[in-house]
Amino acid sequence: MRGLAYGMIGLIALACAFFAWEASFAALVGLQTKSWELWRRFSQGFELILPAQVAYQQWASPVVPQLAIKAVLGGLIALALVTLGLAQALGSLGGARKPSGGARLATERDLRKAGLLNGRPGYSVFLGRFNGKDIRYSGASHIYLNGPTRSGKGVGFVLPNAIEWRGSLIGLDIKREMWDQIGAARAALGQDV
Repeated sequence: MRGLAYGMIGLIALACAFFAWEASFAALVGLQTKSWELWRRFSQGFELILPAQVAYQQWASPVVPQLAIKAVLGGLIALALVTLGLAQALGSLGGARKPSGGARLATERDLRKAGLLNGRPGYSVFLGRFNGKDIRYSGASHIYLNGPTRSGKGVGFVLPNAIEWRGSLIGLDIKREMWDQIGAARAALGQDV
């Protein structure tokens, strides 16, 4: 499978190099002769192999081999860029790289060891669920939540934690969404809202 992919990359790279050579040759002919007819016909896509045909038919002219050799530079640059780009793309098609070191997704054992499965509701921060069990953080540090607009930060994290949290709460509520949803519940706990 990988050999076929590399073969396809090679064919695509050669085709790109050929068309880059043709574009370079047509541009050089235009610069040399001040006639852009060859470039116009090639670049409009109607006669894609016309520059190669012209080079073959006019090879006896001393200028054509010089222009063809100069155009090779453009073809080689295109070949290198396309090959590198396709090789990079093919390398990323192989799937995700294996994590370095011991990185992996957490298991229930990892969560238990980190103390994230034994938090008391109202006295810990609800982070989510794992296999039907609440994952909660009971530490003393601050929590920062970041995400794009309308991604569920308020409904999925802020509001559930603000409703059940028993301690003091300071929330930046610019749109007054938290106030509208939990203000009455916090007041029922006897807190100043």
